[in-house]
Amino acid sequence: MKVFLYFCLMVFLNAGCSISTITMDQLQERKGTYYLNKKPFNGKAVSKFDNGNISGFIEFKNGIPNGKWIAYGYAGEIVQEGSFQPIIVNSNNSLTSDDIKRINLCTTREGAIEFTDVYVIVETNGILDKSRMKANVNAFLKSESISIKGDSINEIKIVKGEIDEDLI
Repeated sequence: MKVFLYFCLMVFLNAGCSISTITMDQLQERKGTYYLNKKPFNGKAVSKFDNGNISGFIEFKNGIPNGKWIAYGYAGEIVQEGSFQPIIVNSNNSLTSDDIKRINLCTTREGAIEFTDVYVIVETNGILDKSRMKANVNAFLKSESISIKGDSINEIKIVKGEIDEDLI
């Protein structure tokens, strides 16, 4: 019996010690991918208000925002929530030009309103033909029959990373 109790205590202590909260400040963004300790981040990262309370969280998979996110108000209430759905751009689809790394559909719900922002993640600092790129992205979404959740596409944003919205 003592061995069993000792085993349970060790499992509990190990589980408690291994849980740590990763903050957005700890992540480093490079070319549209988010890293922790030089490895693409997997898991949930939180952001905090200046007073230390949690202002939201975002789920990541392989360094890419992927899955649920929530933004909280100062009283801890949910003010916005949604999800990221990444679409990797490669030689199999029609967006291999334009220096597009990926597209991430961000569905947002605020009260009864639901809409989608389309983040076009690019790797360049060069000059881009934004209107042509947005037209190509719209055509791509239609040609691939990618469904948009929510009432409509709110905006197509050309960015270096969808979290900080570093607009190009």
